[in-house]
Amino acid sequence: MKRFAIACAAAVLSLGAGPASAQSGSAAAQVPAVFSALEGEWSGMGTLMGRPARFEMEWRAQEGGFIELRFQNAFVDTSGTVTVVLRARAVYRPSGTTAMGVWIDSRPQRIQLESEITETAVITNWSAATENGRTEYRIDQEGVTVRDYVETDGEMRLFAEAQYTRVSGGT
Repeated sequence: MKRFAIACAAAVLSLGAGPASAQSGSAAAQVPAVFSALEGEWSGMGTLMGRPARFEMEWRAQEGGFIELRFQNAFVDTSGTVTVVLRARAVYRPSGTTAMGVWIDSRPQRIQLESEITETAVITNWSAATENGRTEYRIDQEGVTVRDYVETDGEMRLFAEAQYTRVSGGT
């Protein structure tokens, strides 16, 4: 598992920016439908640790069947001032109805990812040295709803929730 995490971390840091449509042959065909639907830039509003927040995510299919996620969240105060809380990159490697990956963020934190994939959702359980949690990405009529949970005292507790709309990309 440690070798996989190191390989994924290296992949996150060295990924190119080629979309699935630019890939040749079967690599693009192997991208699960949910990742194709997520591909592009998204902007969201919601709450982070009980406070109003703004979220941004960008999903891209990469060469070799990898999926890259770039993410940022920020608090928004009553005057509209935005304070960035976290920036991150993740890479997923889907295989059938599952995916494995790694998330690296600005804290800095490296988090192992294990996901279940459906036509309309990516449910990711994640673990790091100091925390465990789950993130749910669900495509719906409004766009994408994302809920983040962290394990506290043996229970999963919601700490962030946002509704995203597409900014660019996708169909």
